[in-house]
Amino acid sequence: TTGEALLFMPLDLDTFLGSERFMDGSELGKAFNQGIRAYLHAQYREAVECFKAALIAAYVDDGRAILAERERAIIYLYIGNARAYAEEWDAALLEYLEAVNTDPSLTEAHYNLGVAFAAVGQFDRAIAAFKEALEQNEMLYEAHFALGRCYQHLNDSVRAYIHYAAAREVRPHAAEPLYYMGLMHQRHGAHELARR
Repeated sequence: TTGEALLFMPLDLDTFLGSERFMDGSELGKAFNQGIRAYLHAQYREAVECFKAALIAAYVDDGRAILAERERAIIYLYIGNARAYAEEWDAALLEYLEAVNTDPSLTEAHYNLGVAFAAVGQFDRAIAAFKEALEQNEMLYEAHFALGRCYQHLNDSVRAYIHYAAAREVRPHAAEPLYYMGLMHQRHGAHELARR
């Protein structure tokens, strides 16, 4: 079931709002910035080490580096993403769990947790995580699409269709939901609908 991981990509954060201290001159800031550079250059093992160093620095640095829960969750999210891109799904799963336990309001962490659960074949838990992401952001296209894929994998065409349609409402020009809706129609013998 590891191939199923290719269906979904982890989400990065759209913003670092509230985490400006990552950019300061502290040991925490330096380690985090090195981690981001390594991450952006697909040097995932190095990125993990730098992000872990940032977490450690938060406890040994001066008073400027005390981390808020959101900031710690962001670091766990990036460690998880680095593990996921290196296809270390069990390790990624643990980091995403740390992220959602640290800051349950971090939508990307719930979505990425779903990605990791799907990657290891735990589709019921993936569905629960994607639904949690939608509880926080009902307009998250990726979560609707991922739910459609999970339900389709579980042969629940009705729920799959509902989430593909919801994904199309969020992104009307997205082709992927239409493609998978077509496959479902074809599988059920509705060839005319599939052609459309």
